[in-house]
Amino acid sequence: MSDILRTTKDLIKIRSTAENPAGLEEVIDYAVSFFAGDDLSIRKYRRGGKPSVVIATEESLEYDIILCGHLDVVPAEEEMFQPRLSDGKLFGRGAADMKSGCAVLLHLMKEFARRKKPSLALILTTDEEVGGRCGVGYLTGEVGYRAGAVIIPDCGGESTSQLVLRNKGVLQIKVSATGRSAHASRPWEGENAIEKLFEAARKIKAIMAEKDEKDPPDEHWRNTVNIASFQAGQATNVVPDRAEMTLDIRFTSQDSPAEILSYLKKRLPRYRLEKLLDGAGIFTSEDHPIVRKY
Repeated sequence: MSDILRTTKDLIKIRSTAENPAGLEEVIDYAVSFFAGDDLSIRKYRRGGKPSVVIATEESLEYDIILCGHLDVVPAEEEMFQPRLSDGKLFGRGAADMKSGCAVLLHLMKEFARRKKPSLALILTTDEEVGGRCGVGYLTGEVGYRAGAVIIPDCGGESTSQLVLRNKGVLQIKVSATGRSAHASRPWEGENAIEKLFEAARKIKAIMAEKDEKDPPDEHWRNTVNIASFQAGQATNVVPDRAEMTLDIRFTSQDSPAEILSYLKKRLPRYRLEKLLDGAGIFTSEDHPIVRKY
């Protein structure tokens, strides 16, 4: 455990955020150097300025098992990149999401370097926090990596003792509204675009609540809508004629993000809805052989 803790601390110290390309390179180089002298295949990739690496027991595109993790983190103050222990817990940016998990994967992969079966690959990326298109999306969608099973220890602060067999889908959108400008002293002569967006947010939350499962497996398994940003208005004494907000929608159904967006557009024809990022949910059967063994 002390070795894994030491590796986690090393990873936390690296400022591997989206706006710091040098940090992304450094954290991938750390992972590569971790296997110096091991008999493993190491292939580095780059897409959209985001580096990634595949470390495997053999050079192939298909494996029995792929271990997958991301080494990028969201921005934080400098002190968050100085790991510290308190009351038996490790604190620092990425301690849970997911540099501790990646540290475990690094040590696990080093152990499997001495084995031949099962065929195993470790994929480490640096763009999960900004959508994953240039990491896992590129490696599976264009390079063509495949596996019988993929294990991702991305607990995000939750318990690590249980397998997660389902994961919500995500749809991030920009919603725009237009109105009519007027002087604030005569608001009845205008149409307030901000008020229209307030109504749109209320409607979208209500629509997604309608789509909640009637008997969810737990209290957190429900659709959520987060208003992430809001832009409108140029002067306090003017009725705003344009406004836009971004929303992060997490959904529990097996609908595709495109189906969710299409449904919202039909229900809100007065607004402009644009997709920013999306990802389908993940659902693994309890009857999967690996799940049954666990």
